[in-house]
Amino acid sequence: MHTDMSLILNKVRLAAAGELTGLSTEEALIAALVLNRPEWLDQIRYTVAQALDRIGPLWATVIPSIAQALAESQRADERRYSYRIDPVSDDPQTGYQLRLFEDDKEIDGGLFRPNGQAPDHAYAEAVAAALAWLDGRTGRVKERTAA
Repeated sequence: MHTDMSLILNKVRLAAAGELTGLSTEEALIAALVLNRPEWLDQIRYTVAQALDRIGPLWATVIPSIAQALAESQRADERRYSYRIDPVSDDPQTGYQLRLFEDDKEIDGGLFRPNGQAPDHAYAEAVAAALAWLDGRTGRVKERTAA
């Protein structure tokens, strides 16, 4: 991939994860077009036609390629990182075991117990921990089914 394409793909990935600060106007416009976020265009007071004119014909023609590269990299990330939450036993009061995976290898996890609260609270805490972990790696979520 061309260096400029790699750089803009990284900027679009940051935008997709919610990191919009620090983008130039052109980068923000490209991100909005690639991610199909017309509300971002509205926020910076551009129409689609104005955005395409501002980024120029070269970038306008590669928007589909950037979108495809982004989708492919997101699919690769989804395959790379995942989590699984299993009940510790048949009794929900015993809690839930969180297992975190990278490249199908378990690398971390934790035990979440109700500690006097409803069992659903322990499960929600496990999910929150898993999502925070995934967000730090991919910005996207994939949950494995219980075994």
